[in-house]
Amino acid sequence: MNALCYARVVLDGEVVLEKNLEVGEDQRWEPRQSLELRLGNAGGVVLAINGVEQPPLGANDQVVDLSYTLDNLP
Repeated sequence: MNALCYARVVLDGEVVLEKNLEVGEDQRWEPRQSLELRLGNAGGVVLAINGVEQPPLGANDQVVDLSYTLDNLP
């Protein structure tokens, strides 16, 4: 995390996290089928999938909803 960010994480249909993530906080999830993210400050998030850092998810203060399945992982 590069900036404070609200995050809601739904892993395989179950909410596993809903809180403000602090700068420097690291979270890891291993979905079996699906991963859904709602980020309240997408510009403050660094997302890596299978160890590969993804492009910026959005601008600072932008709310972004992302949904991944095993079939559509980048």
